[in-house]
Amino acid sequence: MPTIIVHLYGHYQDFYPGGLVAVEVPPLATVREAAEALAAADPRFLGVASACRFAVNDAYASLDAAIPHDATVALIPPVSGG
Repeated sequence: MPTIIVHLYGHYQDFYPGGLVAVEVPPLATVREAAEALAAADPRFLGVASACRFAVNDAYASLDAAIPHDATVALIPPVSGG
C-alpha cells in the first residue's frame, strides 16, 4: 500500500515530532480514506474528517478528492495560527 505524509497544523502538530505523520492508504486514495487511515493509526485523529479541512497540493480538498501520487497533504484544524 502507498504511504502518504500528512502535514499537521494547530494542536495536531504536538502529536508527532516535526508535525508530520506517515500513513498507509489504498492506491488512488481519497482524502476521506486518508482521514480514516489517520484515525486507524492513532485514535486522537478520530473525527478529523468532520471537524477539520484537508488540503492537497496547497488547495483545500473535499473528502471525495483523489490524492495524486507524490501529493502534499495537510490536515488543518478549524483554528490554527498565532
